[in-house]
Amino acid sequence: VKSGVQYKYTVRACNGSFKSLYKASASLIYLAQPTVKIANASNGIKVSWNKVAGSKGYTVYRSQYTNGAWTSWKVMGTAKNTKTSWVDKSVTSGTTYQYTIRVVNGNYKSTYKATSGLIYLAQPTVKIANDSNGVKVSWNQIAGAKGYTVYSATYDAKTKKWSSWKNLGDVSTTSFVDESALSGTTYQYTVRALNGNYKSTYKASASLIYLAEPVITVKATENTVNVSWTKSAGAAGYIVYRAEMQNDTWSNWSIMYNADSETILFDDDGVVNDVEYRYTVRAVNDKTKSTYTASESVKLVTESEEKSEDSTVIE
Repeated sequence: VKSGVQYKYTVRACNGSFKSLYKASASLIYLAQPTVKIANASNGIKVSWNKVAGSKGYTVYRSQYTNGAWTSWKVMGTAKNTKTSWVDKSVTSGTTYQYTIRVVNGNYKSTYKATSGLIYLAQPTVKIANDSNGVKVSWNQIAGAKGYTVYSATYDAKTKKWSSWKNLGDVSTTSFVDESALSGTTYQYTVRALNGNYKSTYKASASLIYLAEPVITVKATENTVNVSWTKSAGAAGYIVYRAEMQNDTWSNWSIMYNADSETILFDDDGVVNDVEYRYTVRAVNDKTKSTYTASESVKLVTESEEKSEDSTVIE
């Protein structure tokens, strides 16, 4: 038989040359059973099927696994005969579902077969930021996930293309620091939720230039505080910050100097005696800034301290 063709049948009983009379059956439009596939999508479970000849539409059914058993089939809706896919947005992350489709033409319906079960895993929302040891990747916890796979991609400024996704490994937490990141390189990341063989879909994060945190050194003299730092690859400049001790409390950071990419030294002559200071430096590239670490606190060196350090005792 061919799907979409209307048939009727009859049967005659036989015994040698004798045959019974016969009567035609009711007619029937044969509708082939569709092949159904399901997969996690960014906003639900995508149900897809092949187009069946003779179809006037399709009915979508769903069952879910609850308390150790499958529920009865529930009609989720109908689709026009021109459609071959539908996304079930009413699913809950961590729940196992199965689907089936029946082809419809008037009162005629195809047979049906259940798909295999699928655990729906929502797509993680990924955020990235510069960290003291690399790029920190964080995401929301996904119901039903047993773990997460982290991927990275790098941008080639010459070809203006992103590399293929690189698998950085599986983790059970909701954050990961990519310590292999190279300062001055532009990255983007994505994360897939896992549960056995089931994986969520994924979406690339925003891009970020990783800037290594400058290592700073401070030295107080009689009149100034000398602040120096290491260069960070990819930095277009540096911002020097200062905080001071006020009433036994550190003040907020104040910007003291904006340096270009080649400058790695700042002499702060705006300091006064008997005040305790500390400094930090951030590498910058457009809107991207490195992390920072506060220096040890320093005070101006008094004249007596300077002399005592330089003097030699002769007996």
